[in-house]
Amino acid sequence: MPEMATKRKVFARLNDYFDRRAQARYAAEIKGDVLSSTPQKLFSDHYLGPNHPASNGGVFGLLLGGKLTPDHEKQKQRESMRSVMAEQEQAIRDQQALQMSNLGLVLQGMGLTPEQQRSYIEQYESAYELQLQQY
Repeated sequence: MPEMATKRKVFARLNDYFDRRAQARYAAEIKGDVLSSTPQKLFSDHYLGPNHPASNGGVFGLLLGGKLTPDHEKQKQRESMRSVMAEQEQAIRDQQALQMSNLGLVLQGMGLTPEQQRSYIEQYESAYELQLQQY
């Protein structure tokens, strides 16, 4: 009988560990969910936690304790930042193309000489280049 009680304790501890591990993984994947916001019991060792870099970097992460393991959250943030920057740059380019076509029409309507028109266009293009460099 004492063996049975010992086995039950071992299985209960294993069950508790795998349950906490699954809860921690779910909380990391689905941020802001009501189910993942319950108070959680922390892992006794960072190697046991599913979200610690030491347990996510394979053997390399395990040996170095997660010190040099890439952070996937930071990578996602960088990628989203790059896409936002690319969208903003494309919006600036689209706006510049539209303004260039409008500027050509306005300059023609003003009756300026071709040299004066080129001068205005060069000034606008230099301002546009400056705007891109600041961005």
